[in-house]
Amino acid sequence: MTHLKRIAVTLAFSLLGIYNAGAQLSNPEARKMKENAQNDMNRGQYGNAILLYNQAIKLEPNDVELRRDLAYAHYLNGTADKGREIISEVLKTDYADEQTFQIAAAIESKLGNNNKAKSILNNGLKKYPKSALLYFNRGNLLSLEGKSRQAVQNFEDGIKADPNYAANYFALARQYESSNNLWSILYYEIFINLEPSSKKTAEAKSSLYKGYINYFQKESTTQLPSFGTSGNGPAGQSFDKVLTYLINKNVAAITSGINTESLSMLRTRIILDWNLSYAGNYPFSLFSYYDRLLKAGHFEAYNQWLFGANENSTTFATWIKTNTTAYSDFEKWLNNNPLQLNSYDPAPFKQGSR
Repeated sequence: MTHLKRIAVTLAFSLLGIYNAGAQLSNPEARKMKENAQNDMNRGQYGNAILLYNQAIKLEPNDVELRRDLAYAHYLNGTADKGREIISEVLKTDYADEQTFQIAAAIESKLGNNNKAKSILNNGLKKYPKSALLYFNRGNLLSLEGKSRQAVQNFEDGIKADPNYAANYFALARQYESSNNLWSILYYEIFINLEPSSKKTAEAKSSLYKGYINYFQKESTTQLPSFGTSGNGPAGQSFDKVLTYLINKNVAAITSGINTESLSMLRTRIILDWNLSYAGNYPFSLFSYYDRLLKAGHFEAYNQWLFGANENSTTFATWIKTNTTAYSDFEKWLNNNPLQLNSYDPAPFKQGSR
């Protein structure tokens, strides 16, 4: 994948849902043109979308979203120079929102001006210091430049700014795959819950399942308990060490191998132990969510939803057919009870991971 194609993929991912937000246009004709332009964008008909956005702007010349979306259409259409001309006018005003800075930076990067792109994102973060979106985009630029440590810092800052913005979890899960497998697993699962229907969800589910396999392969060959240890819980230790202890304590659940059923059993035992001994000192929204799923009777279905298709799609389809009502009830519950993260949640970049 070329540099410019990677930038395009990055922007497309970070702009998921952008067209569903924003104020309604007062002019009904402009509203209809905008709707049709968005449909053309989704179909890849960028030239048609550009014509419609231009007409809509003539009716609503002061609407920021229309100009921003027109610039993005030019970006995708291969006419980034024109997109820069359009977005630059908005960027100079007080009306520039987070997405304006985002698209302006992406256009500059596509034109080969990465330093200018970073400067735009820096200015955006001065105006919007709590923008997880802008941290994510700056992290991606740094990652594409091979500056992994700085990229990770930006993704982590994005989570600090808004713990419910999904993209930073996905980016960090990827970054942590080789260096911090435990947190890679946790962050893929968090992303899946925050974005259960996005284009990246299937990829995240596959990476999550592979992550568990890789974790236990590494643990079985490299992680042995210290000689003379008692096997008692790690009192006063970090979140990571407590979780690792509970995984090791309950590892007998996967003696038959890594599969959906054994992972469900392992995770059930871990959360029961967690609630009994550690929830008070190490609060974690994801584990509280497990507890809610258990109490609602949906934890088995939840684990099937996470792992089933990647273990064996045929077996998963059979399970759904056999448990149609239970799975349907779970899907309704999931839709009505989304995971909500909190600023107190543990993270690898927090002192002591707690």
